[in-house]
Amino acid sequence: MMNKKIVEKDRSKEALRRIEKIYKQNSIEKLDINLDACGSNIIFSKKTSILFQEGKVEIQLDRWIQGRYNKIKNQLEYKVSFPMKYLSSETLIAGSFYDKIYSSKELESDSLINEIVDKTMKLLNKKELDLSDFNGVRATAEVIHCKDEHGNKYSKLINIDVYKNEYKSYSEPIKKNVLEKKYNELDESDEDEIIRELNIDIDSPMGNSKKLIVNSFCNRYIWEEYFMYRGYSFSSIDARVVLDDSKIDNIYDVINKLDIKPKYFECPHDSYILQFCPNEKFHFKSWVDYLKLLIDFVNYLETISIDGADFVFYEFWNDTPDYIEIYGDCKILNNIRFTKELFSYDD
Repeated sequence: MMNKKIVEKDRSKEALRRIEKIYKQNSIEKLDINLDACGSNIIFSKKTSILFQEGKVEIQLDRWIQGRYNKIKNQLEYKVSFPMKYLSSETLIAGSFYDKIYSSKELESDSLINEIVDKTMKLLNKKELDLSDFNGVRATAEVIHCKDEHGNKYSKLINIDVYKNEYKSYSEPIKKNVLEKKYNELDESDEDEIIRELNIDIDSPMGNSKKLIVNSFCNRYIWEEYFMYRGYSFSSIDARVVLDDSKIDNIYDVINKLDIKPKYFECPHDSYILQFCPNEKFHFKSWVDYLKLLIDFVNYLETISIDGADFVFYEFWNDTPDYIEIYGDCKILNNIRFTKELFSYDD
């Protein structure tokens, strides 16, 4: 009994020595230079980091990317993290963890990220993915060591092979309510259900415009940058106005009679485009909230009664896209109404 314990203890010591040797072989030092906060003194130091051990690994891709807003850097950033289980019998380390912070541009240009996304799109036969599409997705890869142009050693993943971790389900798939669908899941068959669910009155004077808005969402005519992505938003909601010159002298006579006033206007050809801009930047909680805001805007246009001024909703998505970029964090809102407080511009 005693001999068995001694043997097991010796094996443990040997395994620890081998693991320590692996860590030493895979450790790298980099020069770190900083300026003293209290003066001009330069401080040199060495930072040690550990490379991933070479070998074949399995990667778990559930929720492998998390986006967040870095208020200190005032920019969006993405944390990529996933567990890696070593599959090679030659590997002493059971597993490791990939963990790296990217900016948007770094993420878009990273070869590893592109390879994982491209192969997952091909696997799922989709041209657009979101994080939920990676549920149950796994990959195998090879960890290798390389040197950059300066001779510095680093580890990277190659030969990515993506596959789905399939399991049998005997339950019927749950049918989503149309308002719970993702924007890229909508199609023309959803139009009537959306109108019914949101109780949109398409028999009103501008009912055709309301129906057109719903149809444009279902056909994905409206650019996602208007409402779907953090860092972008719509610039304005617009109305086209045609004036009867015999009754109205100029567009200012019309604007002065409006209780919600546009920030800008344009004068293409024989009409005017009134542009109503939000007084604060915000993001929408979902595509439904943007659709509801546009419908509420059309409802507002229906209430305007100015003799000699004919108002119609301006179909902005048929023209040059005019979304804006937002620098800095902002609110996420839902059930937004077209109100004086949020949209009226006063000099």
